[in-house]
Amino acid sequence: MHAAHEHEEQRASAHDAPDLEHASSGYGGFEQRFVTGDAVVLALTPTSWIMRCLAGVIDGVIMVTALIFAIIGIANLPFMNATDVAIQQIGVTLIVITTLVLYPLVMETLTRGRTVGKYVAGARVVRVDGGPITFRHAFARALVGFVEKVLTAGSLAFLACIISPRSQRLGDMAAGTLVVNTRAPKLHPMRYPVPQNLVEWVANADIRPLPHHVATSATQLVQRWDGLDPASRQSIETHLAHDLSQLVSPPPPLHAGPRDVCLAIIGERQRRDLDSLNSAMARRTRRRAIARNQEF
Repeated sequence: MHAAHEHEEQRASAHDAPDLEHASSGYGGFEQRFVTGDAVVLALTPTSWIMRCLAGVIDGVIMVTALIFAIIGIANLPFMNATDVAIQQIGVTLIVITTLVLYPLVMETLTRGRTVGKYVAGARVVRVDGGPITFRHAFARALVGFVEKVLTAGSLAFLACIISPRSQRLGDMAAGTLVVNTRAPKLHPMRYPVPQNLVEWVANADIRPLPHHVATSATQLVQRWDGLDPASRQSIETHLAHDLSQLVSPPPPLHAGPRDVCLAIIGERQRRDLDSLNSAMARRTRRRAIARNQEF
């Protein structure tokens, strides 16, 4: 009975847990933000390309130094003098590739996203949803990084970081990762209170998952309400209210204004998201406590 109940909880968690992604607006050119699937702002600050270049230079010096010592050490081995020159060249090439790929791979895997250069620059590699990376992510980054940083002398990675709004190089895009600033001030999700006249309606409403651009636009409309031009604000809120109404059943009351509808829906979705996250954390804590008790 308990196992069945736990299974139902896991299914509910998988269905309701927010999907964290980068979203861009489709209403009035709002700036890009990191939000959860349903409007909870994610506290991630991408590292600037300047700091990424600093980290790259430091790591590059370390890798070149290690490479020089490795080549000198192997070249002084007794059997290397009798080895064919072509074989020696192949051996040196393999050493170069291995060193330049293994250093970031091993470091980022063991430290969950850091190298010596990133530590100095105050940076860490994380998944785009904010979670820690694994061997798979580090391997993809290292493999693509060899091409874009070594074979192109870093020019490809440099251009990608400048062009990308999140300072991502091609390895980040392939691995689904992001280099964030660990020294940035911690941000907290902004809470959106549901208007009193819509509390009962939205609490009992069936709200479908909000498309990322709709969720982002709704939150930014509320945040920038007072600073927007009245004509632009009316146009944006009219489109948003229409889109949001299509995602809610039953539809909003006729007396509700567009801003109140936006506040009510994103506030309720935020509450449900946070409840889901808290429930998932509580279940994880219980499972860990049970596992510790079983060990003893």
